[in-house]
Amino acid sequence: MNFVGSSAYVIKPNPNSTGMGRRFLYADKIDVNKPAVVVFGGALTATEDKALGYIEHLAHIIKNKTDVDLYAAVYKFESVDPMLVKANVFRRAGRKMALDMDADVARRKEQTLAEINEIEPTPGYIEDLYEIVMEGRIIRGDVVRTAKNMRNLIIYSHCHGAVVVNHFADMAAQQMKDAGFDANAIKQCLANVIVIQHNPTAPLENAKFTTLNFMSASDDTLNYLDAFSKNVLGHDDIKPAFMGADYANVFVAGKLNKTNGSEHGFSVGYKNNGADLTPNGQVIFGAEQNAINNAIKSINNPTLPTPEQLVSGDGVDVAQMRANGLEIFSKFSR
Repeated sequence: MNFVGSSAYVIKPNPNSTGMGRRFLYADKIDVNKPAVVVFGGALTATEDKALGYIEHLAHIIKNKTDVDLYAAVYKFESVDPMLVKANVFRRAGRKMALDMDADVARRKEQTLAEINEIEPTPGYIEDLYEIVMEGRIIRGDVVRTAKNMRNLIIYSHCHGAVVVNHFADMAAQQMKDAGFDANAIKQCLANVIVIQHNPTAPLENAKFTTLNFMSASDDTLNYLDAFSKNVLGHDDIKPAFMGADYANVFVAGKLNKTNGSEHGFSVGYKNNGADLTPNGQVIFGAEQNAINNAIKSINNPTLPTPEQLVSGDGVDVAQMRANGLEIFSKFSR
């Protein structure tokens, strides 16, 4: 195998673009002193147009656009298979994850994964994004500034973006440890990053960032290889439910889109004012959109908002969602 290393870069909208001008600018660094929403999209986000699509959908629902800068990652995977990177993350979390049902195909993928792990133990595309988005936020010897820099960062992830977030949390924890931060300071600083994930394809538990997960139980792309997948995924009759800290702040409903087909996408929930969503989908995407706006509003508040505070707003009954979540939870132990 002639291995070509992976890479990534970050773009932002170009405010001075014209009809024929470039719609984006490259962002070599992100100002740690300004509030920013950074999007880590799905594995298909390999072009600027795909990345801009995420930005444009989010910009549509953000109420105070002048309060925050929007950025999105563009992946260049080359010889690195993102599905194998995902498998690594699940295995690191203790899951037994086969790479393919066919034994011969699985064996070849294991060989490829071994080569990737030898050449890029941390994938190059994740290292590139970490350097741009996170590295400069950590100030040696200054927990207060580091915590504030982290509070200025909101991450929106979809699908494979959750794999990037998973790596980011571990890398930031290690960087702070190397900088002399104690365990309590590391925990405090990491919690200041608010992450909003839509249909994430990475383990949900033990999140170091303040993470909210929004998903469709009918999404056939998801499988967490645990009790959650067994009891929730594939059940299209689930009412909007919130499962709190006991299960990684999950907001889920049985079916989000009116039309049949994939439930894995994110864009339907950000256009047409929810006209293409089921009533349950309107609740889940409403909570997700509230979370984005409330996270932005809270950046300068001294107290970190709770998940309930983040999703609160019109059309979201958090107490009822929690009750629905407890009913699902009761099935886990049966």
